[in-house]
Order: sequence, then C-alpha cells, then structure tokens
Amino acid sequence: MGVVEEVVPEPEGGAHLDYDAAAQALDRALHRHMQPLLAQPAAELLQHRYERFRYIDSLVHAEPHFGPKID
Repeated sequence: MGVVEEVVPEPEGGAHLDYDAAAQALDRALHRHMQPLLAQPAAELLQHRYERFRYIDSLVHAEPHFGPKID
C-alpha cells in the first residue's frame, strides 16, 4: 500500500543479540532512502509528504477496521 519503505531484516537470532549488526543494517537502510530525498527541493518533499499522508488517511477512512483508532 506504499506505507512502509522497507522492512529491515534483523541479524540472526534477533537485534537484541547483536546490537552492532542491527544498527549497521538500519544505518544502511536509512542512508539508502535518505540520499534521494536529500537531492530533492524542499517544496517538492513537502508536497510529496502531504500527498502521501493524505493517501494513508484515505486508506484508514476507507476501511473501518484498518489501523489504530484514536477517540
């Protein structure tokens, strides 16, 4: 649905067993996704973010049982 950029795999046995490997995997994923964003003009980034959150909001409102609900 375009909500998640990437699922970062944990090291063998889980992140709690190898903090360094988990941090390195997260660092690589963040770098991979941030580089293209840093190259975009701020106005373009803001517009894209606005459109993305509007899209996510439309998904939540379309499905009554989708996502967390705040009363």
